[in-house]
Amino acid sequence: MITPARLHNISCLLFGLLTAGIIALGVTHSSNVIAGGASGSVSALTAAAPADAAEDSSSSRIDILASTDPSPPPCNDQLITVLSDSFDNVMPPALPGWMASNGIDPDGILWQSSSSGLPSPPADSPPNAAWVNDPPVVSDKYLDSPSFYVFEAYWAQLTFRHNFNLEASDADPDLGFDGAVLEISSFYINNGEFTDITDPAVGGSFITGGYNRTISSDRGSPIAGRRAWSGDSGSFITTTVSLPTLVIDGVLRWRMASDNSGSGEGWRVDNITASYCHFTGLPSPTPTPTPRLRPTPRPRPTRSVSPQPGDYAPEGSFDGPPPPTPRPRRFTPFPRPTP
Repeated sequence: MITPARLHNISCLLFGLLTAGIIALGVTHSSNVIAGGASGSVSALTAAAPADAAEDSSSSRIDILASTDPSPPPCNDQLITVLSDSFDNVMPPALPGWMASNGIDPDGILWQSSSSGLPSPPADSPPNAAWVNDPPVVSDKYLDSPSFYVFEAYWAQLTFRHNFNLEASDADPDLGFDGAVLEISSFYINNGEFTDITDPAVGGSFITGGYNRTISSDRGSPIAGRRAWSGDSGSFITTTVSLPTLVIDGVLRWRMASDNSGSGEGWRVDNITASYCHFTGLPSPTPTPTPRLRPTPRPRPTRSVSPQPGDYAPEGSFDGPPPPTPRPRRFTPFPRPTP
């Protein structure tokens, strides 16, 4: 939702953009989704569970794998980082600058910084990571980032590491019961409401480490029917997200929702970085002009004129008609006066 404070920030930014002469802001959304369900998210690599395995949320089975983080494009010293946190310079359970809240609060436990406990390991870069529990009742728990802006960008990306063990089906590798999703709120997106990062209104997409399961729709989960992270990641994995290239007063939300039965160890998030390339950072190469081919001139024919009798041709050459013969001047003397 858009609060008065966020409206004030938005008005200040828009005033600055107008005074700088920015008439329009182009929005180029990367919507190249590799694979996914109804929400367009990426289907991660999954390992089928044994047929006789019992439903156990603490299983060590790994059901999502992620590639290494892709390198950003050359930004020509114009790579701008708008969000960066590893939660290491705080004393648990503090989360300074972040907002933790519960949409449905059955136990009073909020997102918090943590240096111990499950799922293990407790942090990707010790000592801390952000953590939330996965209770055996319906819950809806939010971790909201500080606000940030992305504009005049041709590339924007979010990367984070996370470790989750959330209740999921052992019989169906695509079915989850408790799950986690990533959402975003921005002034120009869905009236500022928090929306899944893969929603067409957002235009974001997963590059690595995307959603791996669909949340069951018959157990009361607040995110029933949506693609989400669920099951056991086994350890910290990398998720990389292509962000929209225009974000005004943006807030990212890491959201964990549980259903009405069963529980898991929870969700840990660490080493969050969001950055973008300013559009002036990658100059277009100067085109090399293609040389124009000029046709070879054709030789002009030489006119040959035979001299005629009486033609003037000094030194045996013929240069045209001879000059006219000077006419003799006649001089009649004036008569002298008689003395």
